[in-house]
Order: sequence, then structure tokens, then C-alpha cells
Amino acid sequence: MKRRSALPLLLCLLVLLLTACGNGGKENNTTTWTTEQMAGAILAAGDSTAQVSAIRSQEAQFASYAEGYYRLNEAVEEGTILYVGGVSALEVAVFRLAGDADTAKAEAALQAYIDGRAGAFTGYAPEEAAVLEQSGTAVRGQYVALLICPNQEAAQAAFASAFQGAPAPTDPLPLKNDVLVPVQEPEKPEDPEPAPPETPEEPPEEVPQESPAEAPSGTDTPPAEEPPAETPAEQPPEPPAAPEEPPAELPAPSVETVWQYDHQRLADAWEAGDWSGLAEKDRAILDKCKEVIDALITDNMSLYDKELAIHDWMIAWADYDRAELDNHDHSQADPDNDNPYGLLVGRKGICLGYTYTFRLFMDLLDIECTVVHGTSHGGADEHAWNMVRLDGEWYCVDVTWDDPITSSPFPLPDTTTHMYFNVTSDFLRRHDHQWDETAVEEAKGTALAWAADY
Repeated sequence: MKRRSALPLLLCLLVLLLTACGNGGKENNTTTWTTEQMAGAILAAGDSTAQVSAIRSQEAQFASYAEGYYRLNEAVEEGTILYVGGVSALEVAVFRLAGDADTAKAEAALQAYIDGRAGAFTGYAPEEAAVLEQSGTAVRGQYVALLICPNQEAAQAAFASAFQGAPAPTDPLPLKNDVLVPVQEPEKPEDPEPAPPETPEEPPEEVPQESPAEAPSGTDTPPAEEPPAETPAEQPPEPPAAPEEPPAELPAPSVETVWQYDHQRLADAWEAGDWSGLAEKDRAILDKCKEVIDALITDNMSLYDKELAIHDWMIAWADYDRAELDNHDHSQADPDNDNPYGLLVGRKGICLGYTYTFRLFMDLLDIECTVVHGTSHGGADEHAWNMVRLDGEWYCVDVTWDDPITSSPFPLPDTTTHMYFNVTSDFLRRHDHQWDETAVEEAKGTALAWAADY
């Protein structure tokens, strides 16, 4: 039997080895791709159809974003940031650092950013928090990437492909806008409203000018037309009247700017049955409370039924202020989202807005209620919720987390919207709530829980 030479086989194995390991077994850390092409390829690998906004290293806001949010203090020679914004956690960024930059430090900063964002979304947008929990970073030579996207395996592979000789992508990015532009749409509808009252005031001033044209036959009209001509010359003595108007207008804005929510002030006014002397926002809060209580609450309802009715109405009425989760410059959160005015009138709130509103309703309905200031996400994120006492037992209520943001087009199931309604302190401990347990009562009530404590 003729013996075959092993040389061709050895040569093939050598070629495969060199191909897999690169130059002398070293990883190739150079690429001809731009950071924008790399970021776009990573985004495309996740099969995302969302339109994104881009910030590039040559743009003015790039440095403030990289340093302010990512805490990326290393020198960046080129970089691209792609994000969706709003309640979407999707975010991809690629940076080419200077030759002497510390890539390990930069990677740690990006990972810290991911952890912080996960805390911001926890409880408020569970779907996005789950994306953040499994997201990560990638490093190759002086390139560092932030990969906040659902498919981490595909994202890592797309990043690596830039260093493996693959052709650079030529498809344009699905950009929503190339440059961050401040969006002030919420303020636009408010501007036209005060304008109409001023326009009807001008026509009445023009009406008297038409009557002289119809009365040339009268002997009294000529002298009446001459004084207006002399009036401009006699106007210098009138300036004293002008400074009297500004002082009258100044107090109104100053009252609004110094307004602060005060629970006791509103509770006292409600008890007195007269809130005509309160500030405009205070009156608006109590007006809405009265409207809701008159519509939902009857004398024959139990305290539990009243509590449940208010809880369910709040979830149906308001939403978590999505701008609070958007850390981009164009985002504009409601300045009153931390108090009942923002939730009752603006229909937006954060945990404080939900918590203070719930306590106000409970107090107006003579249900003992307190506010607990604590944290979530392992103590990394501030949070607040309520405790109520019914039939002598304390229960915990987290209305905010019972109203999570979701991308589902279907209504949330009742088990989700009541998961934190009348639960025990132990339940909250097991579900990412932390607080000073020496400062509040232990909630042990179970008889009036909405569902079994799970």
C-alpha cells in the first residue's frame, strides 16, 4: 500500500491556524471601519427597527455627553453614540481612544453607566431594565464599545467583525436626527392660549376711528379730530402711568416660582371646606381631588374599598414621567412630577408624585397613611412608597411600581397593577425595596391584601 505524504495536511492546518490567530497568534486590533460604521453594524445586528439619534465626536455636545453621562475622562480620538431616547434603553456607543488612554478604566466607566441606568429603569420600566441587566461592553485595542441592546451575542460578534477584515457596512443608519435639538413641543400648546385674548382687544380700538369718517356733515367732528393729532405731543406727562402696570404684573410670576407643595396646607383647607384663598396650584389640586372623590367614593364603602378605588384611578389616570428616564439634553421632565399637581393636573409623576398624591387622598378620606423614603436597585436608586393602616394593621402600597411603563399594546394584567398593593414589609424586602426599618412600622397585615403575598 502506497504511503501518502502528510505535508499537504500539515500545510492546511498551518494556514487555518494563521487565519484564526492572526499575525503570530496575536489578535488584530486595527480596523479601517469608522466608529459610526461599527456602531451602526452593532445596532443592525440586533434586528432593531427603531430610529436612533446620533452624536459624533466632531459635534459640540459629544464631549459633555461622554464626560457627563459616561464619566469617560480618557482622551477620545473618534467616537459615535447612537440612542433612541425616551423610555427605550437601547444605546450603542463606540470610542477610539488615544494611544496612551487607559481602556480598562474607560470600560469600567461604561459598565458603571449601565448599572446606573438599570437602577433608573428598575420598577418603572421592567422590560427595559431587563435589557440593561444583561447588557455589557467590549474592548479591542484602543476601541471601547457600549452595548445596551437585547442580543448581546450578536452585538459582540458585530463589534469583532470590524477587526476581522469584513467589509465595512454601507447602509445608512436609521437616524431620527443627526444633531440633538431641544424639543419644546409641550410648551407650544400653552403659548397660543394666552395670545387670543389680546387680539380681540385691538378691534374695539379701531371702531371709534370709523365713526368720524361717517360724520363729515357734523360741526363738532372737526375739532374732535384735531386733539388726537396733538395728543402725541402731550404724551410726555403720561409716562408715570406706565411704571404702575409692571408692579401689578410682577407678583403673579413670583408667586408661581416660589410655590411649593405643602401637604398640611391642603389638608387644613379641605377640613375647613374653603380653599378660595389658596394659590392657584393648590386650588387645582383640591378641585381635582374633590372631583375624583365625588365620582368614586360613597358613604357605604369600606376603607379598603376607598383605598383600592383611589389606587386604581391613579394608575388609569396618570403615567410615570417618561422624560425622567431620558438622560438626553432634549428631554424635559415635568417640574411638578414630584408632587400632586404634576400627577393630578399634568397627569405625570415620579415616585414622589405618586406617593404624595396617594397620601393626600388617604388623608382626605380619613385613612391613616404615611410616606416611606427608601431606595431600590440594591440601594443605588432613591425610591418612595406608602404605608396604610386598616383595621389596626399596617400594609405597604407602591402605586408607582403598580403602574409600570411597557411596550405591550395590551392592558396590563391585574396581577401586575396590584402586585404592590397592600403587601407586607417582608414582601418589599424580597422585591428590591430598602429603607431604614427602625424609622417605620413593620407592615404585617395580610387580611386586606389584594392577593396572596407572593
